[in-house]
Amino acid sequence: MHRKCLLSFVLVSSILLYGCGSKSAQEAQTEENIVSETETETEADSVEEAIPYLPAANSFTGGSGTKEDPYQIATAEQLAFLAEVNDDWSDEYNHAYYVLTSDIQLNDLANYEKWDQEAPEYQWKPVGYHFSGSFDGAGYTISGLYVQSMKDQDAIGLFGNIAKATVSNVKLEKSCLKVKHTGVYAGSVAGQINNVVVNNCSADIDIYTMNEKGMKNIGGIVGWSQSDSTIENCTFNGEINCEAASVVLGGISGYSSETLVSNCEATGSITVGKRNDDDLLFPTVGGIIGSSSNMKIENSTNRMNISGEIEELGGICGKQSIGNIMHFNDGKSTNTNGSAEITNCVNYGELQSDLKEAGVGGIVGMLFSSDQRVDSFITDNCENFGDISGDMTTAGIIGDLAGGYVKYELKNCKNNGAITANNWCGGIVGRMGPTVDGSVVRGCVNSGSITATAPSGGIIGSFWGFD
Repeated sequence: MHRKCLLSFVLVSSILLYGCGSKSAQEAQTEENIVSETETETEADSVEEAIPYLPAANSFTGGSGTKEDPYQIATAEQLAFLAEVNDDWSDEYNHAYYVLTSDIQLNDLANYEKWDQEAPEYQWKPVGYHFSGSFDGAGYTISGLYVQSMKDQDAIGLFGNIAKATVSNVKLEKSCLKVKHTGVYAGSVAGQINNVVVNNCSADIDIYTMNEKGMKNIGGIVGWSQSDSTIENCTFNGEINCEAASVVLGGISGYSSETLVSNCEATGSITVGKRNDDDLLFPTVGGIIGSSSNMKIENSTNRMNISGEIEELGGICGKQSIGNIMHFNDGKSTNTNGSAEITNCVNYGELQSDLKEAGVGGIVGMLFSSDQRVDSFITDNCENFGDISGDMTTAGIIGDLAGGYVKYELKNCKNNGAITANNWCGGIVGRMGPTVDGSVVRGCVNSGSITATAPSGGIIGSFWGFD
């Protein structure tokens, strides 16, 4: 199929050349380069597709799929069978209960640390789209998972895109997640979740993001979560290496909306490479959540060191937006004001953004309202211990509190880290924008050093937009 497409491209180019007369050597060379690039991309895709999926069994060890008698999974092939039976609509399998009964190894582990360069024997086909059941890892370990993005997939991980499901007690280690294509949601446990509970899951894996233009949402546990989902009691440990500019990265979740994230922890590091000159977007990165909207984060800890050309960078959340929430019920829609909370969270990671005009904060990089309704935001009892550096709007708790139509309560927070920036640098808030009546900053303490060449402050670096 790829060869036919390439021949058609060359034929059309030849017709155009005949109809338009001769072209310069430079133009001809340009067309030759385009054909060459097309061949190279096609060959790369063929190499990816050549890695076979793990063969599936034709049955489970036992069980009937009920809550009392779940399907039992004891081998790698039976785990692959879980993906196979949920690849299409099935009353028998889509809403069933599943449980692991032993440790599972999906590939030989001798060279797993180099899987970003040399793939193992099998790639994993994510369990997805039709799965709305319950999966219990029972504390057993799944190792040797190798997942790579493909052009026909938009969500990858152990699970792909799932809704109204429960995934619990999953333990992943010695595995690799490789993201190349655009428009991909990627996480070790699940790529995208909608009204899903992910509980007591851990991942000790490395994640690699290739530099292809287009947005990607990547998290250590979940790539994208929304619609009353819950991610709780989860941990991630690993290295996330990113070459792409248009990416949202988080140690637990890449992007989350209307989600509860509770009692989670991320360790390791996130490294973002230098963007290309023609990239239009910049990365958004958070130790727990990359970017969030109208959600609650509580009792969570970041220990990841994060660095690179990052536009919004936070130890807990890179970018927090708040706005109108639309609800649908019986064909009618209602609107409510947006709200978000970050409580009892701690950052220990060192944060560094090499990008000018970035928002960098020990808890939140940037906070803003996305509409003109009066929304609410609470940050309570959060603490930063990590050293933080940026060009501007840099602080121990919130780098850029853009405000707008947000009634915020910033209380009982403390910074202990050294804060360094050129300007708008503060122990608690780097830059504070206009807000609505009733907003407060109360009971906050800074004990870290502040180093800046322009406006700075022990608590608030600067105010802007105030009458």
